[in-house]
Amino acid sequence: MTPTHPCVVGIACFAILGCVTVAQALVTLEVTEGNSTCIKAELSASFSITYDTANGTRTVMVPLPGSAVVGGASSCGGDGRSPWLVALFGDGHTLGLSFSSNNSLYSVSNLTLQYNLSDVTTFPEANSTDVVTVETTSVGMVARVNTTYRCISVSPVIVGGATVTFSNVKMEAYMTGDDLSPNESVCTADQNSTTAPPPPPSTTTAAPVPVPTPPGTPNQGSYSVSNSNGTVCLLARMALQLNISHFSALQNKTIQEVVNLLPNQTTSSGSCDPSSATLVLTQGGTTNLSFLFTLVTSSLYR
Repeated sequence: MTPTHPCVVGIACFAILGCVTVAQALVTLEVTEGNSTCIKAELSASFSITYDTANGTRTVMVPLPGSAVVGGASSCGGDGRSPWLVALFGDGHTLGLSFSSNNSLYSVSNLTLQYNLSDVTTFPEANSTDVVTVETTSVGMVARVNTTYRCISVSPVIVGGATVTFSNVKMEAYMTGDDLSPNESVCTADQNSTTAPPPPPSTTTAAPVPVPTPPGTPNQGSYSVSNSNGTVCLLARMALQLNISHFSALQNKTIQEVVNLLPNQTTSSGSCDPSSATLVLTQGGTTNLSFLFTLVTSSLYR
């Protein structure tokens, strides 16, 4: 059977839950006015949200599902109003993107995430039933007018106590046609995944930049999550090595580093319910990895 929405699927085997599958949908959202489309987005997204319980805090991973729909608050703008794309999903959750333009460029000027803590399936044992709204203006999605913003790379955006992680994004606002423009404004992360042309010859000799020593094979760690009565509900034994790209001001280019997660410096947290579990690994104050595992009971991905 072929699923309705394309998915990115990863499979891993863990104690207690057994084999679980993580699927992230590619969602298409359109804002229209009359017979014209003014905003169209094709993207995958997930949300890492930390909330309070009676016994402390929990962090859950919530994917933007393929069933997400465009909400009535969405608008093409005009009369002093900004264009808005509002996606509704789950039990009272929304993701909103507001756009602005200076005639040559357009950008996501505001990202708003609203989540409903009374959704006990998503937020088990939350000590509040509030609807929480967080927002940020630091989104970093900018494109030339009349082009499609494209960013296939994973792009996290921190907003309040949550992180919104985008990937496989193709999006255009202020559209003049009925579909995404074939001309693209490619994000920096995607540009850096291709080989850059060599720099022109220099008449000066620069000091050599030290090459970092490869970290070698990562050590296996044991990470667990316990439920409210202290019973271990998820156990993972794995070695983790991260390939990280970042911009180096010293070298004036984007470089890649390979970093091993150190089990003796890493703490685990998360939550479990009968059909899913969240594992959050934290190393120091700089590394935070979140995993969402969902028990698949159908034959959809067989």
